Amino acid sequence: MTLGSTLTVGVLIGVLVAASEHRHPERQHTSTVDAVFALIAGVLTLAAIIGFVYWLARRGKGMFSAALILGLPLRDRRKVSKAVRRGLPPSEPMLRVVGLRTAERMLRYRKPVFVLYGLLALSQLLNAVVPGRPRALIVLSAIGLVLFLAALAYQWAVVVGARRYIEQVQRKGD
Repeated sequence: MTLGSTLTVGVLIGVLVAASEHRHPERQHTSTVDAVFALIAGVLTLAAIIGFVYWLARRGKGMFSAALILGLPLRDRRKVSKAVRRGLPPSEPMLRVVGLRTAERMLRYRKPVFVLYGLLALSQLLNAVVPGRPRALIVLSAIGLVLFLAALAYQWAVVVGARRYIEQVQRKGD
């Protein structure tokens, strides 16, 4: 998403929530326990995400370096990405080597990616279960949770394909 589309979606969500709250002013008051629970959940989630980003910045320097696949033309990039996801190396030797490096990189950084998706899904879950939330925010948090869990499942499938790709290349190399 670009910054403009993110801001547009944010404004639309804000308007939706404001309109929902304006129609039901009796729901604007929450108990102290609900407010404390929401505050603790928000602080813990924010601390976990900030801690993870800090850890990534300190330890994951290689994760942000340019990947070998970025040097290929777009058509070959797509071919290599699809081959790695499916676990089937292409016939061209150069693309096979680039695919091998890409698959190794995916396996090397799988844990931080899984942790990130897990933290983001947890934040959406906590947002959805906080008492006293407007229905519109609960629905949006539930949608976010489903999307992050779907992204986590997709990433898992990509990692499985990357493992299979490496096994195929090693078998053909023997």
